[in-house]
Amino acid sequence: MRSILFKPFMYQQTIAGNKSETRRLHGLKEINEAPDDWELEGTDIIADRFYAIFVHKNRRQKPVRMIPAKYRIGEELYLAEAHYLRLKDKNAHSLIGLQMIEGPEVLYMDSPIPKEFDNVFGWFYKKISPMFLKEVHAREFIKVAGISIERAHDITEEAAKREGTIDLNYGIGGISQYRASYATIWDDINKKMPWARNPWLFVYPYDYLKDKSKRL
Repeated sequence: MRSILFKPFMYQQTIAGNKSETRRLHGLKEINEAPDDWELEGTDIIADRFYAIFVHKNRRQKPVRMIPAKYRIGEELYLAEAHYLRLKDKNAHSLIGLQMIEGPEVLYMDSPIPKEFDNVFGWFYKKISPMFLKEVHAREFIKVAGISIERAHDITEEAAKREGTIDLNYGIGGISQYRASYATIWDDINKKMPWARNPWLFVYPYDYLKDKSKRL
């Protein structure tokens, strides 16, 4: 099983039931070098894999591109999250006179630290990036419900809500601003591919698999 990475807030929005869609740039680097120069010819599903078919405006210079989506419809993914991993071998223990203390193999950011590790936690656990969370230690799971392809500016207010976006403008003037708020969040996450470039992206609606949750 593969993992998928969200920003911490979007991770929480997913397990809270407030986020059910994600937009990703995977595989679209060439297309997004000049997104206005490419047109979407169509989509296809080959051997359970979703493909976006692009045609360059100058067809003589560049052939058709068939770009596969990273994930597959129906694929289950586990949510990556930062965690602490128990160090199995720490020679420094003997140097500072510490005795090995029994404890769980993994602790999460929201896990209470056992009292026996007060003041010595750093000697027994190492913080691990979400990217390196193993499936066996995963607590939350989603299932890809569909795939589509669009440009960033195509997102609607309702779709921005499904992305877990909060109205950062608080509906000033009685008008909700989920789409504008999503654009702000996009730029914070995708600094190399800003909203203003209106990149192509894959859209993945998904279902949160609450019944598979291992959260205590």
